[in-house]
Amino acid sequence: MIITEKLASMPLDSPSIVNLHHLISTTIKDEQHSLVFDSNQGLECVLNGYHERVRKTVENLILASIRSSSTYTSSRSTIKVDQVENSTWDEPVPVLKLEDALNVINEKVIILLENSENDWNFLLGIMKQRDRERILKYAESGWVEPVHGGGDSLGRILESEGKKQWKALRTFVLFDSDRLHPDEFNLDWTPERVGQQPSSCHAFGWEACVKQYFRDRYWMLKRRFIESYMPRDELILAAENKTDSNAVKFFFEMDQNARWYYNMKAGLEKDRKRADSERSRDLFSGLSDEALKSLSTGFGNTIARHYKQSIGREFSWDMDARQEADIVLPKLLNLL
Repeated sequence: MIITEKLASMPLDSPSIVNLHHLISTTIKDEQHSLVFDSNQGLECVLNGYHERVRKTVENLILASIRSSSTYTSSRSTIKVDQVENSTWDEPVPVLKLEDALNVINEKVIILLENSENDWNFLLGIMKQRDRERILKYAESGWVEPVHGGGDSLGRILESEGKKQWKALRTFVLFDSDRLHPDEFNLDWTPERVGQQPSSCHAFGWEACVKQYFRDRYWMLKRRFIESYMPRDELILAAENKTDSNAVKFFFEMDQNARWYYNMKAGLEKDRKRADSERSRDLFSGLSDEALKSLSTGFGNTIARHYKQSIGREFSWDMDARQEADIVLPKLLNLL
C-alpha cells in the first residue's frame, strides 16, 4: 500500500485523521500487508502525529514494513491511497480514497470456484510445493477462503460480487472453459447459432464478466475441464473402476486437441446427443471403432475427486499444464 504525501500531510484536526492512523496501524501489524510512502516528507508528517512516547515504536514498525515491501515483485497487488474525492479502481495501481482503502485491506482473499472441493484440490495440486504450503497456511488462518460458486450460480455471483469493487480487488476466480473445440477460443466465436438455440457454454458469459470486473485475477482453463489435466498414471488410478480397461490407453493415443476437449466425465456418446453436437467438428473422426466404443462413456462424474491426492504428493503434470499454471498462478499469489 502506498500512501501519498498529500494524504499523509492532512491536518491533525481533520475528521479523517483517525481513519488514516487506523489504516496505518492495521497495515503494519500483520504480515499480509506492507506500507510505503511516496516521499520521506509524507512519512515525517505521519510520525509527527504521534506522541513522543510512542513515535519511535511506530517509526520502527513502519520502517520494517517498508523494508519488507522491498522483497516483493513489482507485480504484487498494490493500491495507492490518496486524498481524492472518488476512487479509481481500474488502473494498474488503483488510486483509492481512505474509506475504500480501509475496506480493501480488511478483505480476505476469496478464491471463487465452481466446485470448492475438487477445483480447490486441483488448484493446490498444480502449484509448486512452497506456494501450496503458503496458501494453505493463509487458508488455515482465515486470510484466504475458497468459495463454492456452483456451475449454474457462478455467473450471478460474479456479477454481484464484481460490482463491490473492494471485494473484486481481493478475489481470484477459477473456472472450466466449457469449450468443445480449440477454435472456440477465437475472438469471433460466440454460442449463437443462426436459426437455432444458442450453444450451452457458461464460461463464455463468465469470461466477459471477469474481464469487466476482475481484470486479470482469474483463470479460465485452456482445456475443457479440470479433469482434462489428469496425468496418465493418475487417470489410471482415478478410473480404476471403469469396466473398459483400455479407455485410458485409447485416450492418450488421441491427439492433443481431442484429449483437451474430450468429455472426460460422460464420453463421446453424451456429446453426440447434445443439441450443439456439431461443435466438436472433426476432433474424433480419426478414431478406430474400438476406440470410439471404449471412449463412448467417459471416466465417470467423480474422477475429479482424485485431485485430493495431489496435495500430499506431486503429480506428473504434462509440460503444457505446468506452463499454463506458471503463467496464471502468480496472479493469485500476488494477492496474498
